[in-house]
Amino acid sequence: MLLKNRKIKVLFVSRWYPNRLDAMEGLFVRKHALAAALYNEIQVLFVKEDPFVKNTEIEVLNYDGLQETIVYYPSSKYRVVRASRYFKALFSGYRQVKRNGFSPQLLHANVLTRVGFFAYLIKLFNRTPYVVSEHWSRYFEHGYFSKTSFLHKCLTAFIVKKSAYFMPVSNLLKKSLDEFNLKNKNCQIIHNTIEDFFWERKKEEDRSVKRILHVSCFDEKAKNIKGIIRAFVKLYKQRQDIELVIAGVGVDFLAIKSFAKEQNAPIFFLGELTPFEVAKWMAKSDVFVLFSNYETSGVVLMESLASGLPITSTPCGIAPEIITDKNGIIVPFCDENSLAKEMNWILENQYRFNKDEISQSAEQFRFSNIGKQLNTIYSQTIGD
Repeated sequence: MLLKNRKIKVLFVSRWYPNRLDAMEGLFVRKHALAAALYNEIQVLFVKEDPFVKNTEIEVLNYDGLQETIVYYPSSKYRVVRASRYFKALFSGYRQVKRNGFSPQLLHANVLTRVGFFAYLIKLFNRTPYVVSEHWSRYFEHGYFSKTSFLHKCLTAFIVKKSAYFMPVSNLLKKSLDEFNLKNKNCQIIHNTIEDFFWERKKEEDRSVKRILHVSCFDEKAKNIKGIIRAFVKLYKQRQDIELVIAGVGVDFLAIKSFAKEQNAPIFFLGELTPFEVAKWMAKSDVFVLFSNYETSGVVLMESLASGLPITSTPCGIAPEIITDKNGIIVPFCDENSLAKEMNWILENQYRFNKDEISQSAEQFRFSNIGKQLNTIYSQTIGD
């Protein structure tokens, strides 16, 4: 039985979340929390190892009406000490949340395994149910989950089984999770979500140069940005009326920027952008390209569609679920010749793509729609 007209108190607990050391970490989890907060009472608990603190520090923040309790704890070179401090920080933060007057009826754990184990302990002692969302790419072939200990695998499977609902962010990720026997009878795909301003129509820019856009976190192993650059250079040799614009920062930023500089082609780097700035650049671009070797979801694909921007992407994350001949083209992994060819085709056939129809195909990813899906799961969990 669903609980109607009643807001459920849900505590988000996540392994990744935006913080003072990294404002972009786990941004997709915050967006899920904001979407859920449209229909329920949501608070967030997050703990972060901080090499700059000597003692545990607790910050209680408010982000767009969402209360966030963030605990920073001292780092250590010893793994056992770090693990101990991590869970100590989690319980300190949980007590702080309750002292502030919030008694959760449900825990929503994001990114296994630690926070899932914490949620299970809360269920064990307080009889508070929990649900789990999974975002991590470690379950793919390249990932290290297959190399973790037997005990770790068993614990993760146990946590998933004991959760009220298990929610991978894509069908591709669910398939990989199934291969590790990370299953729950109540399993539902809950996609990531994006802000409404991506659907807003911006004034189109008057320019003669065709713009190819890429946005990512500059993790070369996953994103294959050098592959994008090489494909762009191939295309640039055929036509000089194009430019490649790349936004974002990350561990491989300097190396990729240096590589691009050697290509003698119009490649521009924007650095870190806010989501609103990303929306503005998508609105004034001609094609978005994602050439990743793997993605659990691909939020930038959702953002591109909402902006009315056609896509060229590998079959990673949600790409096979959402890309059709009306909004883009899927290219094989690592096939730079194919990428160059299809980017050129989209640029030459802009008239075939209807921006409004492309935007419409992304409606399922709005905050309101994802929030409703989470609300249904929360209600069914508490009702059960």
